[in-house]
Amino acid sequence: DFWEVAMRRYLIILFALFLLIAPVQAQRGQIGKSVMLSAGSPEDKALTEVTEATDPAKKLELLDKWLAEYGKGDLAILAYEMYVVHYTSEKNYDKAFEYGEKLLALDPDAINMAVSLIRLASEKPDLQRVFTYGEHVAAIIERYKSSPPAEGTSPDDWAKIKSETLAELSSTI
Repeated sequence: DFWEVAMRRYLIILFALFLLIAPVQAQRGQIGKSVMLSAGSPEDKALTEVTEATDPAKKLELLDKWLAEYGKGDLAILAYEMYVVHYTSEKNYDKAFEYGEKLLALDPDAINMAVSLIRLASEKPDLQRVFTYGEHVAAIIERYKSSPPAEGTSPDDWAKIKSETLAELSSTI
């Protein structure tokens, strides 16, 4: 039966993710891009206006404006995250997936977004997306595990940092 096979596949992916993370210990390394805004900059002030808006329609209007004006390059990641949150709160899963996938196109290692998309796909429910995003998370972890140390970081220190990072992630995943 379809659901039985789908559920087995889902459990296999979850088990595989657990096995990737379980052997490691606790963290501080970054997986994915870190996007920063200068405090008090026009971008920051406009984004604060978006986050403070309480009317969903107004918030979406301000977010559209922010993306058009400031959302170039990696700054679009901030807007896409907010779109996912907005559309998730409206239970508009297809739009949330659309913006989540745009974010993953800019930052393929955005593990928190990939995990969020798994949760959304489970809530919808959309088993194909659960599997797809689960495989994406597994790929992120594998890339991270095999990544070389940053310049100036010893291999031993890098191994410890990765181990700690993955241990912290285990509760998220």
